[in-house]
Amino acid sequence: MVIVVAIILIAAISVWAIIYLGTGSLSVSSTSPYVAAKSATSFQAVITTPALVSAGPVAWQFGDGTNASGAGTNVSHPYGFPGPFFVLASSALSTAKAVDNSQPLFPLQVGPTPIPNPNPLGEASALGTLTVNKTTSSAGAPLISTGGSVSFHASIQVAPDFAWSNEVNPTTNEWYNYSWAVTKLTVDFGDGSAPSTNTSTPFSPTAPGYPYDVSHQYSTPGLYVVTLSVTTENYSFHQVDGIPAEPAATPVSPSQTLTTTVGQSVAVGNYQLLSYGQNVVNPDTIVNMEATTGGTWTLDPSINVPDRSLELWAIMPAGQPPKSLGMVGRGDKTMLPLHAVADRSLGDVPMLAVSLEPMGGSPTGAPTGPVMYSGPCVKVW
Repeated sequence: MVIVVAIILIAAISVWAIIYLGTGSLSVSSTSPYVAAKSATSFQAVITTPALVSAGPVAWQFGDGTNASGAGTNVSHPYGFPGPFFVLASSALSTAKAVDNSQPLFPLQVGPTPIPNPNPLGEASALGTLTVNKTTSSAGAPLISTGGSVSFHASIQVAPDFAWSNEVNPTTNEWYNYSWAVTKLTVDFGDGSAPSTNTSTPFSPTAPGYPYDVSHQYSTPGLYVVTLSVTTENYSFHQVDGIPAEPAATPVSPSQTLTTTVGQSVAVGNYQLLSYGQNVVNPDTIVNMEATTGGTWTLDPSINVPDRSLELWAIMPAGQPPKSLGMVGRGDKTMLPLHAVADRSLGDVPMLAVSLEPMGGSPTGAPTGPVMYSGPCVKVW
C-alpha cells in the first residue's frame, strides 16, 4: 500500500511539474503593417502560459532604436523616420522563464512622411535609401549570426530640387541664385560604434559622394537599427550681367542645413522573421529593394505563389483607405493601366505596397494578406 501511494504521489508531482513548468509563447500582431513616418501604429502581444503560470509586464523593442519597458500587451508607437523595422516583445513568467517573439519577429514597413503642401520652389532636403547588399553580407542579412557582417548600400532616392533666383541690382543685372545640394551621408550602425560618413562634393557630376557602400560586423547579439542620415546645404551662385558663365557654389552665411533619416533593423543572433505559407519562396517582409554586386536593384524576382495573387495598392494620405491599382503579374515586368494621367492618379499618393491576396485579388477591396513589399511613390518622369 505504501509503495502504491508513493507511485501515485510521484506521478501527481510529475504532472504538476509539466503543467507548471511549460514554456508558453508570445506572438505580435498589428492592424497596420505599414504606416507613414511621424504617425503611430498599434501592436498587440498575445501571451499563452501554462496553467498556474502568470506573465509579467511586456518589454517592447520597436526596431527603430526605441524601447518600452513595463508596458502592457497593447501599445502604440510613433515612428520618427521611414524604413523596414523588426518588432520584438518579451515578458517574464512567474516560473523565472521568459517568452518572446524572437522566432518570429514582427516586420513593419514605415514610409516617408507625406508632404501635404510641397514648396513651389522645390524641396531642399533629400530622401535617402538604405539597402542590404546580400552578395557581400553574411547569410540571411539583415538577420545574421553573431559575429556576422552586413553590407549596406546608401544612396539618394530623391535629390533636392530647390531653385530660387534673386535680382539684387537691376541696373547692373546682378543676381544671386540659390540651390540646395547633398553634402554628406552618415551611416550609424546602432551598436555604439563610430558612425561612418562619406562627404559629398556639391554639384559635382563626377564625385557626388553617393552611392556609398559600407560594411559592418556585429559581435553582440541583439536587435539594432542602422540609420542613414543625409545632410543637404544651401548654396548661392553670384553673377553680374551673366558673368561668370559658370559661377562657383558658395555656402550661404550663416549656413543653412537640413538632415533627413531613414532606417533598417538588423537582428543579430537566433532570430527569424514572420513568414507565410502557400509555397512562397522568399516570403519575408524585409526590404523594398535588394542590391546585388554586379546586378541591379530589384524586388525579389524569385517569389512564386501558385495559389495566391500579388496586388498593388496606392497607400493614400492619412484617413483615406488604400486604393487597388491592380494585380502584379508573374513575369519579369508588369504594366498596369491608370484611370487618369499619372500626375492625377498618383500625384497625392505617398506610398505603394504589394500584398499577398487570394487568387484574383482582395475580396474586400482592401488589403487582407501580408504586405510583401512597400515603398515611397516617387515621380521619375
